[in-house]
Amino acid sequence: MRSGLVRSLVFWYSVIVFATFGVLNLAVSGMIGSSNEKNIEADLRGFQESSEVFLSRYVLKNGVWGYQEVGDSLCAVLGNNLKIYSTTGELLYNVLFVDEQAPGDDMAYAAQGKSAYTIYTSGKNTRVYFSFRVEEFGIIRMEVDYSELYQNGSYISRAVLYSSASVLVTALVLLVVFAGKVIEPVNRLRNAVMELTADPSSAMPLPVRHKDEIGELTREYNKMAAIIREQLREITLEKSALEEAVAYRKHFYDNVTHELKTPLTIILGYAEMMEDTNFSDLEFSKKGIHHIISESKRLRDMVTALLDATRAGVSDTSDFEMVDLAELLRDTAASMNLKAARQQKEIVLSLPEEEQSLRVWGSREQLIQMFINLMDNAIKHGMGSKISVLSRRLGEHVEISIENEIEKSITEEELGRLFIPFYRQREEGAEPGSVGLGLAICRKIAESHGGNISALLPDERHICIRVLLLSVQTEAPTEEF
Repeated sequence: MRSGLVRSLVFWYSVIVFATFGVLNLAVSGMIGSSNEKNIEADLRGFQESSEVFLSRYVLKNGVWGYQEVGDSLCAVLGNNLKIYSTTGELLYNVLFVDEQAPGDDMAYAAQGKSAYTIYTSGKNTRVYFSFRVEEFGIIRMEVDYSELYQNGSYISRAVLYSSASVLVTALVLLVVFAGKVIEPVNRLRNAVMELTADPSSAMPLPVRHKDEIGELTREYNKMAAIIREQLREITLEKSALEEAVAYRKHFYDNVTHELKTPLTIILGYAEMMEDTNFSDLEFSKKGIHHIISESKRLRDMVTALLDATRAGVSDTSDFEMVDLAELLRDTAASMNLKAARQQKEIVLSLPEEEQSLRVWGSREQLIQMFINLMDNAIKHGMGSKISVLSRRLGEHVEISIENEIEKSITEEELGRLFIPFYRQREEGAEPGSVGLGLAICRKIAESHGGNISALLPDERHICIRVLLLSVQTEAPTEEF
């Protein structure tokens, strides 16, 4: 699993954490330092005021200055070591001063009549040297030990520092764990996309385990993968259908070449023989003329089928009108019953009581051609004596079903090929002159009328051709089909 995103998150989080940590440390140190200075200044002001009050009382009581007595008394009262200087900076008295060479500019400020202090740190010890001037007495410089105050501040600063560090490190660890869990579904999506790219047909949907953006992304991926699989399936089917159509077309041209050549050869052969005999053999001449007429009709039928197939591929609605389908079916069934009777078969037409519900918008000639082809196909290939033609209104459509008995069951694969141009189910059973265009022409006509045609198997011994056409109450179909 790639962890680039996790590393990026951890890196930027660490940058933010350390920046926050540094700012927090500076802020805490500054606050503690500021608090210490305020406490020191308050203490020093108290020391100065107490010293001035003490000196005022002392001079009122004694009248003269005794520097040693004053120094010892102030040290006892204030609890701080101190030095007493003259206003010119001459040392007059030293009371337990720890650092004889304590640095600082506080003395210089005191000589100018100002109060000042210097903070001096040595190791763990922190002392404050405070100097102030008392008129007519001199300069007092105190040494105050604030080591405990600064050590407490340092302890607080370290406590805040360590607490913050532990919290931030814990948060960093939790971030790594959480980021791993967040990245896991992203990695699953990445792997799924890679699999989808490599083999779209085998890509499986991912389980949706989240109700957040990751879950939405997973659902959208599943939709995308399903669409891709469906489109790939359709492309595969269309490719297979195209390959089959090309194969059937080649097969058709081979058959047409043979079928056209056969009657022409027969016609030419009989014509040449009659020419050679100069029609002296009347019986042979009659036989030859009969074959010439028969083969010419067969040739005509094949050429007509080819022309019909060509015309069926061109959409033309210029002759569309309102057609009474009940009347058209009644006339067509009556005409085709003559042919059916010669084969001991009968076309049984069933119309609804309200025949006006069977009105459609279309070309009367094309519809007649379609139903003649369908009934003729049932007569040629049907086995029983009955051919049922049922019609009814179905929503916005008119449904016509032509059902007949068949000798042998048809497979689903063969059923799907019935409407493919140039397809003939069984070559050995094909009628002379048939080129496999009848049902394909019917499908083109149905589609040009805003409908469709399909083949169904009610049971193993029957086949039903179902035609759906737009009724006249709906909007007439446009010319784009």
